[in-house]
Amino acid sequence: MRSRHLGILLAAVIATSILQLTLGSKLTVVSARPDLVLLLVVTTSVVGGVEEGVLVGILGGMSLDMVSVTPFGTATIAMGLIGLATGLGESNIYRANLLIPLVAVFLATVFYHSFLLLALQAAGWSVEWISTLARQTIPGAAFNALLAPLPLAIVRRLAAWDKLEEHLGW
Repeated sequence: MRSRHLGILLAAVIATSILQLTLGSKLTVVSARPDLVLLLVVTTSVVGGVEEGVLVGILGGMSLDMVSVTPFGTATIAMGLIGLATGLGESNIYRANLLIPLVAVFLATVFYHSFLLLALQAAGWSVEWISTLARQTIPGAAFNALLAPLPLAIVRRLAAWDKLEEHLGW
């Protein structure tokens, strides 16, 4: 991975984390909030594969862990696993059908929220699984899936530009 590409990924993680922390609560629809970092992780891994997905997942998770009440490392592990799992699919499958990345975002959101709840419960917190899943996780997963085409298009465009620059030798 070229250093310029790595810099772009790092800048995207920082910008997305800041957006999620500052505007995320203002973008609430019903009880669903967008998980912008998760959207970046999934779309990056769908377009760029496992290596980029895990890298962005770990960086994004670390940025969330720094400001979260969950045990440190929870978001890092969850986002890294999401980057790994969603990056395993063949990119041709994702390119051929928009529905597959949307389903991946939905399932990744459910996994992420469940992982956080499990970590909180393991740390001794009282967790209301059913109400949290029904009121926040499922609506959040649907909201993320509806938002996914925009970051997916942006990440695809950036990847295409990067490949063009690499081909041209810039």
